[in-house]
Amino acid sequence: MKNVLFLGRDLMSAHMAMELKDKYNIDKVKIVDTNDDLRKIKFNDFDIFILPIRGITNDGIIHSIYEDLVIKKEMFDNLSSKKILFVNNSNQFLNNLSDKVDIITYNNDDKLREEKDFLVADAIFSIMAKERCKNIGILGYGHLAKLVMSLGQNFKYRVGVNDIYQLLELENIGFYLSDTLKLNQVIHQSDLVINTISGHILTENALKDNEDVYILDVSDYPYGVSDEVLNTGMINYHFEPYLFEKHAPYQMGKILTRKIFKEGTRR
Repeated sequence: MKNVLFLGRDLMSAHMAMELKDKYNIDKVKIVDTNDDLRKIKFNDFDIFILPIRGITNDGIIHSIYEDLVIKKEMFDNLSSKKILFVNNSNQFLNNLSDKVDIITYNNDDKLREEKDFLVADAIFSIMAKERCKNIGILGYGHLAKLVMSLGQNFKYRVGVNDIYQLLELENIGFYLSDTLKLNQVIHQSDLVINTISGHILTENALKDNEDVYILDVSDYPYGVSDEVLNTGMINYHFEPYLFEKHAPYQMGKILTRKIFKEGTRR
């Protein structure tokens, strides 16, 4: 593993660049966050490319802190060898580069995902405290939802669970379990609803008469609410699929850097 180029900047990039230099002794680490600088870069000078956690659009746009970078497939055409590219999720734009770069995604690493979920759970409880929430509704039953449920017991919050895929049996642990037909009731009884399900389950009908409920969406694409529901303006909706980036950029940066170094040295 030799030279590293960050294509775009997020809240974790500076921490990650410093970690690569100080802990992993990578000599050349550069962050490109303007299109002027991007035009001056020689891609062949680098072995590894790192994208911001939000990734890149199918149109080749990277949403960076200072300005959006415009990436073109032609920028990779003259690579002398196959490079490594790290990103949270792949997409069609990146798939079209697969003959030029070896794409490594974070989201299929179970250990990394569990570490991320602990940071997200910590951020969620900070929001609970700030909003003085007592009744918490959790939509989903994956690792993050179970983690928040477990911590919720310690904090004496009442936790509601709703899973749109199957009705789960939770015996003798005091959690409210509901099927989708009762979703409106779960939301209505909650001060804060945490959605972890990647799907438009927060329908207009489910949110009816619940405009004052704080809804925190930490799910991945396509997220919990459709654009049509958002446009009704009927919900107190907070879109935070990358809550860990805002809440703990230094800690998450260290986790991602460890993954990058480990995978980068294998190739």
